[in-house]
Amino acid sequence: MSNFIAVLDVGKTNKKVLIYDENLNMVDSVYKSFVADESKDIHYEQTKETAVWFFEQLKSMGLKYNIASISITTHGATFVCVNEKGELTTPTVAYTTNPGQDFQDKFFEKCGEERALHKEYATCNLGSLTNLAKGIKFVKDEFAEQFNKTECILNYPQYFGFLLTDNYGIEPTFLGCHSYLWDFKNKKISDIAEKLGIVNKLPNNLKLSSDILGEVKDDLKAQLNLSEKCIVSYGIHDSNASLVPYLLKNQDKNFILNSTGTWCVAMCPSDSVSYTENELDTAIFYNVDAFGEPVKTAIFMGGEERSIYASKFKEFYNLDGYPDFKQDLYDKAIQDAKSFILPGVMPNTGPFPKSKSRIIYNDKTLFLKDFTTPEQGPDEFKDPEYAYAILNASLAIQTSIMLKNIGLKDGMKVYIEGGFRYNSGYHAILSCLCPTVDFIISGLKEATSYGAALLGKAALSENGNLKALENLFEIETTKIEKQTIKGLEEYKNKFLNLLK
Repeated sequence: MSNFIAVLDVGKTNKKVLIYDENLNMVDSVYKSFVADESKDIHYEQTKETAVWFFEQLKSMGLKYNIASISITTHGATFVCVNEKGELTTPTVAYTTNPGQDFQDKFFEKCGEERALHKEYATCNLGSLTNLAKGIKFVKDEFAEQFNKTECILNYPQYFGFLLTDNYGIEPTFLGCHSYLWDFKNKKISDIAEKLGIVNKLPNNLKLSSDILGEVKDDLKAQLNLSEKCIVSYGIHDSNASLVPYLLKNQDKNFILNSTGTWCVAMCPSDSVSYTENELDTAIFYNVDAFGEPVKTAIFMGGEERSIYASKFKEFYNLDGYPDFKQDLYDKAIQDAKSFILPGVMPNTGPFPKSKSRIIYNDKTLFLKDFTTPEQGPDEFKDPEYAYAILNASLAIQTSIMLKNIGLKDGMKVYIEGGFRYNSGYHAILSCLCPTVDFIISGLKEATSYGAALLGKAALSENGNLKALENLFEIETTKIEKQTIKGLEEYKNKFLNLLK
């Protein structure tokens, strides 16, 4: 009988169950949206509802497939507190909660100066509760009585694994993702856990993502129609799950993954952790990959910037989608150097954290919040494809800086996945800005769940060797053709000078 792998993929909005066969072909999938309740000052994830839905889907899928392995991947900065019976003791607070500046100040007063923590724990301050240690302190302070009943704090992937197995676990991809809780030098839980007084509430069995957390509980196997020996692996943070297929196909680590969504996340596998002084002023941090090794990472809200401006271009100029790259138009827009879209949709992030989102044209400044009618914008924007070229220039310049900040070198490959894979103007400018690099559009679909499926497959194998799966799959790729855009270097320099 064939064995199948079920992936539970917990996105921030969409939750998915995907079924893969022994050859890692996706054969079935279902998804549902569970958005955080943001109706009050504290935002809450729908943890219980998500778990019930997962069990319903596994029960249904189990009637059709012999599910022998379950692999779990979730978004970051989220955790669950349980008592000795495995029951929730506190609400699952969403990282989008804004705890206020007073809380932020008290966190750094207790744990250490912000810049020093960035350097010591390879974690930058991402605001709100996006740093896991902040979320834990917030819940500990806000729900003190309930927190005192907590036996164990479980990171989100391991919570769903616990529901299936009754076993506690912890692994480095989630613990090491902008959390302040991972000691990169010694590969263990950091001293911040001690400062927060939570060491005795964290699991002590630290393993890798592909290791086996345990078998599904006997009563659940029957209830959910699972294989008699169905196993659950430790689980993995979603960005790191996306990286797994590329790590297997590029074991020399000579590549960067540029994953483009609401957040554009660039990840460069590294041998060690190091920062320049300038990098400590930007949103650069390190992840931990599925093998426990560091990954230099930079983020900016490129997808959100693109979406906000594109919605205005659609409303004002009736432009929709990604217009094709047109050489003459881009040459003119760049050589004119009259208009610039500067970043800052999400303050305090990206390569230019102090920038405020605005349009500069003819020495005038139009802040994004004031851009409410087409007449306010540059005359050139009446050609919406011209406007889009200026937007692409901004996104590509930000990306090029981000790539160089995390270690881009001559001869590297940069894989582009996500929404920007369809943006030919962005590709053209980016390839011009980094002419000694090969940019490659990835055809890998559902990269996060596919990476998780690889972990589930490795857990099923006799030796559990994830790297041995290298030849089991291929990634369809398209190399981006090199372009030449007149005046681009001068345009970029003006762009950077405006940011000063």
